[in-house]
Amino acid sequence: MKAARLSLTSACLFPAAALFPASATAQHQLFDRLTNVGIHVVATPESAIRLGIDSVALREHLEGRFREAGLGVRTSAELAARQETPRIVVNVGALTVDSAYFFSVILELLEPVEIKRSGAEIYGYNWSRQILGAAPLSSAIRATWNAVDQLTNSFLESRRRALSLAQAAVP
Repeated sequence: MKAARLSLTSACLFPAAALFPASATAQHQLFDRLTNVGIHVVATPESAIRLGIDSVALREHLEGRFREAGLGVRTSAELAARQETPRIVVNVGALTVDSAYFFSVILELLEPVEIKRSGAEIYGYNWSRQILGAAPLSSAIRATWNAVDQLTNSFLESRRRALSLAQAAVP
């Protein structure tokens, strides 16, 4: 039996996160005092690396975007010394089949939290969005970067909206 070949002519993006409206107070609390972050790009698979998707370049791009938005970005050494700093975690998943590239990009805000019943301090995900997509191999890099930018824009716009709503609510 012959396997069917996939033929994709343009990138297809599927947002995989439901956006539930939150109150201005809840959104403000999420972003209140979020002045510094660490950036981690994790789990870039070998198939993505072979196509030229560079986790260091992605991290540097994100650092620039977050700095432009007015957030401080801590270095690895600073993060080691300041464990309370929230982290932006980007996870890139990829699979190639014949001439097709299937991917997922997840952008999450990871923050230190305390479990009240035990007092244990752990990290918990506070904001999370994912994009699943498919593209021709020739568009793999562009499709991945577009997904990263789309998720970054969503995060920064959510932050901007929450902070402006909170400022408008102050008498």
